[in-house]
Amino acid sequence: GGLGGGPGGPAGPGGPPFGGGGGGGGPGGPTGPAAGPGGPGGPAASGAPADDPVATNFRVCETPDGKTYYFHKPSQTSLWKKPLALRGVEVRPEPNPLKQHQQQQQHQQQQQQQPTVGGGGGGGKASVEELQALLQQEGVVYRNLARPQAEAELMGMPGGTYLMRPSSKPGALSLSWQTGDGRVQHTVVCKSHDGWHKETSQQRYPTCKQLLLSLPMYLILPEVGGGGGGD
Repeated sequence: GGLGGGPGGPAGPGGPPFGGGGGGGGPGGPTGPAAGPGGPGGPAASGAPADDPVATNFRVCETPDGKTYYFHKPSQTSLWKKPLALRGVEVRPEPNPLKQHQQQQQHQQQQQQQPTVGGGGGGGKASVEELQALLQQEGVVYRNLARPQAEAELMGMPGGTYLMRPSSKPGALSLSWQTGDGRVQHTVVCKSHDGWHKETSQQRYPTCKQLLLSLPMYLILPEVGGGGGGD
C-alpha cells in the first residue's frame, strides 16, 4: 500500500462515517492507506475496485452530511467516485445510522418544546388565544392580567366578582375571585380534549361556565340554560 494516502475514506457498514486523516478508517471500515480514495499505492488508486463489473459487490452509503460514497465489499475499500458497475443505475444510499439518530433527537426536542394545554391526563392541545375565544362565547370574564394586577382589580369588589386570566402554569388558566371578606383567592383551571376541569380534579365539564358553577364558592355568573348563578 502507498504511504501517506489521500483523505481518509468513509467507514464501512457499521462504523463511523470517516476514518482519521491519512487514510485511517473507523471501526468496521477500511483501514490503512488503501482506504483513502486516490491514495498512491492503494486499491482505489489502482482502479481495481472502481472497475469491478459486479454491481452487487458495492454498497451505496451516505455520510452524516448527505454525501454519497461507494463501499467495495471484496476489497473493503470506500470510493467517492461512482464505480463503472453502477453507472446509469439509480441507487438510493443506505440510511446513515448516525444521521438517523441525530434526526430522532431533533424530533424529540421539537416535541418537548411544543406547549401543551390541559392537564390531568387529558392530553388536549390549545393556545391561550383559543381558550380566550371559548370563554368569550360562554360569556365568562377573561382579563389578560398577572396575579398582582388581578388582586388589585378585585380588591374592594363585591363578593363573587371573578375573572379568568393567564396562569403561570403552561397550558392552564387561573381563576381569581373576591371571597366577600376582603380576600382574593386563586385556583387553576385546565381545558383537555374531554372537557374543562380543575387542576386537582378528574371531573370533566363540557363548558367552563358549568365548571365554575360546580365550584363550592359563590361566583357572579350569567345564567346557564334555565339555571341561575352557582354557589
